[in-house]
Amino acid sequence: VKLYSGTSSSQAITFDGDTDMQPDFFWFKNRGGNYHVLGDSVRGITKFLYSNDSSAEVTNTTVVSSLDTDGYTLGDNSNASERVNTSGDSMVSWNWKAGTTSGISGSPSITPSGYSFNQTSGFSIITYEGDGNDGDTIPHGLGVKPDVVFFKKTDGATNWVVQSNLLGDRVQLVLNDTDAENTDARLGASDDWDTTTVELGTYDGINNDGDDFVELLPDRSKDKA
Repeated sequence: VKLYSGTSSSQAITFDGDTDMQPDFFWFKNRGGNYHVLGDSVRGITKFLYSNDSSAEVTNTTVVSSLDTDGYTLGDNSNASERVNTSGDSMVSWNWKAGTTSGISGSPSITPSGYSFNQTSGFSIITYEGDGNDGDTIPHGLGVKPDVVFFKKTDGATNWVVQSNLLGDRVQLVLNDTDAENTDARLGASDDWDTTTVELGTYDGINNDGDDFVELLPDRSKDKA
């Protein structure tokens, strides 16, 4: 977690001397308002999603200009939606390291278009193209059964879908809304998640045919705690 102040000019944000913490997933929030801004190294540092909004990913080349061994360098961005570096504004960022980009295990029915994972911390980022088939699986790389998965369609507007096997099978929460949890038979069976794959189901926000998605597993399994 990093607190910093915006400058409206390029600035390096470092993690207090931690030279082995090049982030792969980064979540920014302007503490005075505006959107939650989420980016990752798999989709590329110019692609962003908003956790409080259902919109498709946006492209902005002035938010993050580089990922560094001990943090990242921000551009001069003060866009009305992103606003991660507006002069004088107080900011917070949450950051996760993945880093393994080859050798993912399992025999999934969908091959990821990209991925980065970290078995030590229990975190992974997976991108894939849906095909709409029930029972599809996608690898996660963690080596243990995950407890929670965030799904987001990136090439169109759909709600964020959050599933956890701790909530019950096929139960979802919507990250960008205040709705209560609900059960939907089109969701993948979280009871069937295992040490190598996650089941997707046919839900449009997870596995619509031909659409692009990102899957985030941002917390270690209780089995590794």
